[in-house]
Amino acid sequence: MKDSITEAKNTKLTIIVIISLAILVASIAIGIYSYNLDQKAIEVNANVVKVEYNNKDYMATVEYKVNEQAYTKIIKSNKEVAVNSKLPISYNKDNPNDLVNNTYWPIIAIALLFIAIILLIIFLPKFIKRLERNRLNKRLVLENTYIDIPISEIVVNNTIKPVNGTYAYKARMRYLNKKDNKEYVYESDDVFVDINKVIQETGINHIKIYIDKTNTDNYYVDLGSLYPDIPIINPDIVLGGDKKEEEKKEEPVEVKEEDKNQ
Repeated sequence: MKDSITEAKNTKLTIIVIISLAILVASIAIGIYSYNLDQKAIEVNANVVKVEYNNKDYMATVEYKVNEQAYTKIIKSNKEVAVNSKLPISYNKDNPNDLVNNTYWPIIAIALLFIAIILLIIFLPKFIKRLERNRLNKRLVLENTYIDIPISEIVVNNTIKPVNGTYAYKARMRYLNKKDNKEYVYESDDVFVDINKVIQETGINHIKIYIDKTNTDNYYVDLGSLYPDIPIINPDIVLGGDKKEEEKKEEPVEVKEEDKNQ
């Protein structure tokens, strides 16, 4: 179903990881830019020839010489500056007329790097886990080994905020394997669709579950199979139970609220 909350979470995770990687790239680029500035910067003590006070700042006109060539610049300072005093400045060795101010670039680079690392530590493992899960689901669908069993319960998940007044629902299926006398429980993703209404519209209350025969803990509940044209397969054939087909009996679906302590 396109309304799967898992799909929405996958999209959000993807966006967050892309933004985190973009921040990481930006921090590296700014760091390189800052490093190159340092390599080109030459520091000298410029002579203050004029000072003007403007809106709590001092506007100092300074002069400095490079290879006997004089250059004049206006520098803003939040500290008091006196005429004939010296101010340390840095100019670009490739173009002495350009002043180099590399005070804030390293701070910005480090701040962005810190943010990117924190975001990636938090979200990258979840993103990788989602990718692995998506790959598993695609593999299970391609292998086409599935069971088709009735929905035992429809769970209303009150822990998730409703969207447009619609709560999150998920289907829960239970199957007792006669071979090992073990009950298998399968749960679908949460969706903002009233599954009970879908069942009432289609008249179908059984669902297709793709199973990994090598590890039955790996499965994928196909909520889209609630719609018509569903082939029926005996669950015992996949889970290794009694291969004798039994008559399928449709049972009322119980609607429960999600247990917050689970």
